[in-house]
Amino acid sequence: MKFNYNNKVACIDLGSNLCRMLIGFANKNKTSGFSILKSMANAVRLGDKVYKTGLIQEESINRTVSFLQKCSQIAKQYEVKKIECVVTAACRLASNKNHFIKRIKDETGLNFRMIDPDEEIYLSSLGCIEIIPYKYSYVIDMGGCSTEIALCLKHNNSIYLKEWISLPIGILKFLENDSMYSMDQDSENIIKQFTKRCIKYHLKHKENIPMIIAKSGIMSTLANHIHSLKDIDIKILHGKILSVPQVKQAFKEIVSDIEKNENTNQKDISTRGSAMFMDRTMSFIPNISVIIMSNAGLRDGLLSRSCANSRYRMSNNKGLQHTHNNTKSA
Repeated sequence: MKFNYNNKVACIDLGSNLCRMLIGFANKNKTSGFSILKSMANAVRLGDKVYKTGLIQEESINRTVSFLQKCSQIAKQYEVKKIECVVTAACRLASNKNHFIKRIKDETGLNFRMIDPDEEIYLSSLGCIEIIPYKYSYVIDMGGCSTEIALCLKHNNSIYLKEWISLPIGILKFLENDSMYSMDQDSENIIKQFTKRCIKYHLKHKENIPMIIAKSGIMSTLANHIHSLKDIDIKILHGKILSVPQVKQAFKEIVSDIEKNENTNQKDISTRGSAMFMDRTMSFIPNISVIIMSNAGLRDGLLSRSCANSRYRMSNNKGLQHTHNNTKSA
């Protein structure tokens, strides 16, 4: 067995809605490159009112700091050798981000790094590497305050970003907007330009490309609807393949059910907007063969990279090209 149990690492993904921590160790017998020892998550709702105010709210900061203090204590209990902490779109949008990150450092001892959208979608794609079936795949990651989409190349158990985009639209956008959502023209144009750049890969390899939905709230909603269950354990759906018509029909039914309900709440409004946005986004991307659901995402990619000491470098005309050093054992 090629792993080192003593070199335990922790990774914390502080998203716009959830804060997640994984503790694990390198395991080259796994495609992901690691084994998990401990997983924690908490709805800190960091992005509450960020769209409207441009600020991370004091209540959100307090919730986050409180949870991170627990994370720090547990990491010490597990005697981790290394801990990597990243924060994403909510901080990118907030004018008080420096104050927030400093307060975390002062009260928890954790050093957080704000990552750019290209690194965010790379890590999400890397987290899905186990279920990427072909050479090329689309990965879409819808978070609280942004949505990233990438066309990825999987080669020698590494992930390369060939094309990618980031949209300043996330689940919290719909939560704060009570009106019926329709995609704005700027976002449509960004997605259309992205798909034009991706066409050459379709033509070159003459094959349709699967789309991976990385771990997100809308994936859970989709899973619950398709299986007619509430609070389904989405771990059992990791890698599940769905047809494109099945997914698009599910989105339409989710929206219809919410609009028929006279007692809609804020969560329903957010779900409706997210479903409409995902359905609209998918309609712009041609030749998708199937939809693959993933219970993994950014934090899994972060742990994988931390375990493997991977690196990334610039690549001409292709955005950032990231190399993950994990390889399958012989």
